[in-house]
Amino acid sequence: MTTRIYTVVDKTTKTPRLVRAGHPATALRHVAADAFDVRVATQDDLVAGFESGVKVETIAAEQTELPTT
Repeated sequence: MTTRIYTVVDKTTKTPRLVRAGHPATALRHVAADAFDVRVATQDDLVAGFESGVKVETIAAEQTELPTT
């Protein structure tokens, strides 16, 4: 697999990270893994979120294939 070095920049702190990866989405996932955990929401998560005013976000489109560039 061909790899490139991608710059991933934190939009809040403007801190750049250089990540060697085969695709920009993989580079972003690598960086995000240091800051976020993802799991299916439990009933308690939903109740706490709704009580705190958290809205459910719906993505515009689900990506089914990785681009070739």
